Amino acid sequence: MARSNRLPWRVLAGALLAVIGLALGWLWFRDSPFAAVERITIIGSGSSERDRVSAALESTAKGMSTLRLDERALEAAVEPFASVAGLRIRPRFPHDLRIAVIEHEPVATVRTGASSVPATGGGLLLPGVRAGNLPTVSTDAPLAGGHVSDARTLAALQVAA
Repeated sequence: MARSNRLPWRVLAGALLAVIGLALGWLWFRDSPFAAVERITIIGSGSSERDRVSAALESTAKGMSTLRLDERALEAAVEPFASVAGLRIRPRFPHDLRIAVIEHEPVATVRTGASSVPATGGGLLLPGVRAGNLPTVSTDAPLAGGHVSDARTLAALQVAA
């Protein structure tokens, strides 16, 4: 009688069950307490919004896992802060999360009427950020929408940058 080269169905079924078991185990493990974020280090935030930015990031990251981070949720947490340009997120298994905050740098203060707002060289207004010792650009144009729209004011900001 000729012997078949096929694997017995029990071996195939066992291999399939092992693969399914490993996949389910991984799905459980990545969200388990073994990989929960416990220590959060935030660097790079030096603006006057630092404390609020850090609090927003910490409260958002607390329920996450180092093996499955929701970067969009972290970015959404700092979206209300004009000083934040972006984030660099680096998880370190098992419990550490390092977040580098990349900030917009003000180059001048834009003054219109009685109000002054720090601004970047590209014309982005940074309300809530302390201006420090920056040059002042005066304008009669209204500041609306979070950006400088007046061409002369924008040119002056680009020179200040």
